[in-house]
Amino acid sequence: MVIADRVFVGVSTIILPGVTLGSDVIIGAGSIVADDIPSGVVAAGSPARVVSSLTEFLERRRAEMHSLPNFGDKSTIRGNVTEQRKVENECQDEESIWVLV
Repeated sequence: MVIADRVFVGVSTIILPGVTLGSDVIIGAGSIVADDIPSGVVAAGSPARVVSSLTEFLERRRAEMHSLPNFGDKSTIRGNVTEQRKVENECQDEESIWVLV
C-alpha cells in the first residue's frame, strides 16, 4: 500500500493491500478501496470509485459555506459570548430556529 501526500481517509475505511492513493485525495468514510485512486480526486463507496475532482468538491463546499449563516468571532467563546449576544444571534425562519449557545 502506498499513500501519497495530503490524503484524507475517512473513518472505517478499508484499504486493501497493493493499492496506491495519489496526492490530494479524499476517501469517504466507510469506503472499501480495492483499486488505485489517482491524484486530485474524491472517492467513496464499496468499492471506492471516483466521485468528483478535488477542485470541484472544494468549489461546491466553499459555495455551501458562503450560503450558510456566519456569526463571526463575536459569537465564539473567545469573543466573550454573553447572554445578550445569544439573544441577538437567535434567528428564526419558517422551518428552523438557529440559536448559538
